[in-house]
Amino acid sequence: NGTVSGLDVYEPAFQIPEDQWEEAVADAPASYSVKITIPEDSKTKEFYYFCHIHSGMSGLMVVTDPAEDANELVTPLASDYYGAPPEAFDVQCGTYD
Repeated sequence: NGTVSGLDVYEPAFQIPEDQWEEAVADAPASYSVKITIPEDSKTKEFYYFCHIHSGMSGLMVVTDPAEDANELVTPLASDYYGAPPEAFDVQCGTYD
């Protein structure tokens, strides 16, 4: 149907039984990725995201070098909202951040 992105592409793959996954995604791209483009004139400083497919997969995105007059979040979350800070091991091996 010509659709190459969005939930219509991703979501069906996550409904396939695990034992059939490799065969079912053989024709799919080698990996999934998401690219977020923030226009240069945007006043975005940080924003939240969530995954429609994976419950609990969410976070805060911080824009590198935002505009000086960038908007502040209306409702900032507490620093511990997403759980306890990572342990040193997780930071070192790359399972965090």
